[in-house]
Amino acid sequence: MNQVATVIWKEFKELKALQGTRAGLMRLVIVTGLIGIVFPLQNGPDWIESPASMLVSGWLALFLTATIIADTFAGERERHTLETLLAMPISDLAILAGKTATGVLYGWGLAMVTYGLAIVALSVQGGRGPLLPGAVLGLGTLAMGFLGAWLAAGIGVLVSLRASTVRQAYQTLNISFLLLILVPSFGIPLLPAAWRRRMADAFSGIDDAALLAIALLFLLLADIGLLFAASRRFRRSRLILD
Repeated sequence: MNQVATVIWKEFKELKALQGTRAGLMRLVIVTGLIGIVFPLQNGPDWIESPASMLVSGWLALFLTATIIADTFAGERERHTLETLLAMPISDLAILAGKTATGVLYGWGLAMVTYGLAIVALSVQGGRGPLLPGAVLGLGTLAMGFLGAWLAAGIGVLVSLRASTVRQAYQTLNISFLLLILVPSFGIPLLPAAWRRRMADAFSGIDDAALLAIALLFLLLADIGLLFAASRRFRRSRLILD
């Protein structure tokens, strides 16, 4: 754990140098302001109890994590600091876990701050005290954001391990996320009508809490699979040869 904490500290120092510019801070202010203040105020108090707020928080955590995760190994390789990193007396697992956790903490943390801004903005607009989501929706938002950030981190680390430049990693990562959206969107309508009816019947009798649990379980399994694949791919000798 000490080694993981050391890697996280190193990553956040580099992240501050890379993302802490005026332009980078302005982008963060615009994104968090739009999603955390403008959009909720446009939708009114119902936004807090809407499943859309949970989905937006999950998407934001995934998006913010993706903005920095491509730099994990491709950036080290491009800046010629990868060899120095691999020469440190730190285990392979600690390096991988530290870099992945940094992306998750960054993306999930900012997404939850943005969600908190939405709650504050709507509470002030209503003028009737704090507006808080229900227990299921509130915990679901936390979990959806957390697992969404890990999904982006898992895909991003796998891409970054193979990419020679940060730009190449970003391009591959964007294509990967685009496929995640397009394949279900276009694939499900192409299924036979009988299969689609069975899917609709299977989910029609399930309440919202159960559907949320199924979605979170699916995300958890996907995250575990991606992290396992990344741990199998990460080898010091292979990265040096690459």
